[in-house]
Amino acid sequence: MGRLFLLLACMGWQVLPLTAAERPSEQDVYWLVSDFRPFMILSGPGAGEGYLDQAQSLFQQLLPLYWHKSVQGNVSRRERIMQDAAEQGGQICSVTLFRTPKRERFLYFTRPYVRILPSGVIILKSLLPRFQAFRDQAGYYRLRDMLAEPGLKLGLTQQRAYGAGVDSLLETMGETRPAHVIWRSGEDNSEGLYGMLQRGRIHYTLGYAVEEQYLYRLDKTHEATVFLPLAENPGLLDAPFSCARTPWGARTVQEVDLLLADPALQARFQQQYEAWLGAEALQLYRSLLAPRMP
Repeated sequence: MGRLFLLLACMGWQVLPLTAAERPSEQDVYWLVSDFRPFMILSGPGAGEGYLDQAQSLFQQLLPLYWHKSVQGNVSRRERIMQDAAEQGGQICSVTLFRTPKRERFLYFTRPYVRILPSGVIILKSLLPRFQAFRDQAGYYRLRDMLAEPGLKLGLTQQRAYGAGVDSLLETMGETRPAHVIWRSGEDNSEGLYGMLQRGRIHYTLGYAVEEQYLYRLDKTHEATVFLPLAENPGLLDAPFSCARTPWGARTVQEVDLLLADPALQARFQQQYEAWLGAEALQLYRSLLAPRMP
């Protein structure tokens, strides 16, 4: 475990709290956190109010016998830290990682604690008529057809996953990366692309419904935006709790999984998520939930 935290320090991770002599006890749990707004807001206005902040806080209340600490780092390095934790016996858990075949090699997952809208298109509301040509009969928008329009500029974040259907479509572009697709890197995540959208440097970007609402709330003097669901990302995403794939992680995940069998608890997580949705996205969300409700 000590080698793991030495590696984290070299990579620019912040481990809080930590002393040279510290060794984790069976009841210590380190939470993987990132300043990835509005999912997690670690400082400044709205600190602790992101829906993943609130989800993590609720999980900590459900585990009162644990000593809770944080491992903070860059969003793009989340998988690396969890892989190292699995290899070195790290007692690290997260509410931020979706289940994928790759991640199942180094993480244990619970059942979903909430289901959320997958990523979609974010555009200026004034451009909505221009995008109606890409809408199918079910009300979803076809990203494949948007990408075929060189007159429409798309802004994306480097090394970000947008969902299996979208990611596989973007991978078909290979290394060519057409001129009308702009890839952006940086620590401001979606804020930078939102600014490009407002200035007319791009026509659309990809993100989650909670991002669209958060970014607009930051400055309501900006032109209104709208979230459009994608044909390549239909349905809802399952958001699970996870821990590093160790014997300790297996026991902790099993304990949390038993708690999540309570429908009333899942309803609390859903309420936290819904508070971050705009009216149109909330209507879409509940319509997608309806077939799964008893």
